[in-house]
Amino acid sequence: MAHDVAKAATAVMAQLTAVKAACSEFGFCGTTKDFCGDKCQSNCVLHPKPPGGSATGKTLSKVIGYYEAWNARSKCHGTVSLDLPISALTHLNYAFAFIDASTFELTTMDAATPVSLFDDIASLKDIKPSLQIYISVGGWTFSDNNTATQPVFGNIARSLENREKFANNALAFLNQYGFDGIDIDWEYPGAPDRGGHKDDTKNYVEMMKTLRQVFDKSGRKLGITFTGPSSFWYMRWFDLPGLLKYADWMNLMSYDLYGVGSIAQAHTNLTEIKLAAELLWRVKVDPSQVALGFGFYGRAFTLQDPLKASIAMFNYLNDAVLRDYLDKARAQLLREITYTDAHAQGLKGILDIWLEFEPAYYARAVTNAHNFVVEAARIINAEFPTDRVDGNKAAAILVTTANQLIKSVYQIKFNPNE
Repeated sequence: MAHDVAKAATAVMAQLTAVKAACSEFGFCGTTKDFCGDKCQSNCVLHPKPPGGSATGKTLSKVIGYYEAWNARSKCHGTVSLDLPISALTHLNYAFAFIDASTFELTTMDAATPVSLFDDIASLKDIKPSLQIYISVGGWTFSDNNTATQPVFGNIARSLENREKFANNALAFLNQYGFDGIDIDWEYPGAPDRGGHKDDTKNYVEMMKTLRQVFDKSGRKLGITFTGPSSFWYMRWFDLPGLLKYADWMNLMSYDLYGVGSIAQAHTNLTEIKLAAELLWRVKVDPSQVALGFGFYGRAFTLQDPLKASIAMFNYLNDAVLRDYLDKARAQLLREITYTDAHAQGLKGILDIWLEFEPAYYARAVTNAHNFVVEAARIINAEFPTDRVDGNKAAAILVTTANQLIKSVYQIKFNPNE
């Protein structure tokens, strides 16, 4: 009986996803050591290696900044695109554009987000002509439950007519504002807790194919990327090899692994990031088509119950006094501070950086990235003031550290001898 259930589970997994899970003794599938033991029935590769082997040299080929466009209207250190440190970037993703549920045209997220943000593209190109700027479409809130926009991606992908309509609308948008490509952020196809349907997996590939066909006919060399989750729960509905036939690369969301409503754990845990990457290696995804996401910020939380860290829900509190000090610092990159007090060392919303690695160099690249992230944490922990009167110094230290991180990434790619 267990064997029959296991066979059925494997068949379902094969239909839903390109991620090969181990068919375990328990009658259902997974990817961790719990599913891959002496009694495992199939696909038991506990730690698959990246295609092409491990790193032997410099790997960085892209530095992709992710800009939260709604930041421009923030009352606390609002950041417009012209404030961004684009000199250290090769690519910039504007997030997010939404899609009109009826016309499938690209729009702003809401009425409070000005269309003029899209016009800033020309100004950024004047400053750095080589910068590639993509529009990120969708996002978490776009596919939230009980929203009019949740079914939009599924509706587009379900028919050729809708796919072509969306692709042509997207092309018109890119041409109008001068974007160099599109980043699709569907969170998440197939997932039952996010309004997904069984046919989303194959339809998503068809949508990507149509985008590629329409873009290629335009005469412009437009890029196509998509955002992928770091958890098996959501990854299992992505046909990664199918999508990457038409997309240039995927942006792996290897950050914010834990947060409000989760257990007390690191929000960027390299052990779990490694496990997420192994989901890609299972289906022979080329590391050159993966951009590894790093969050250039910290998190500060307080536990509701200090005795229950393993199952704790977090409080995510503002500190008006500290914010007042940071306002005085006029730090351009800081958007908002959510510390309970100055002893809580963290930072939210500076910039997300995507790092893309070439096939033969993945392991060393992760090590290098880990080293400079750890160093940043050390600097912040060592120098963050513990006295509220030093609030201005706090802002200066955090902004300086963020800029150093971005410059470090830039130097890895462009100044290998430094």
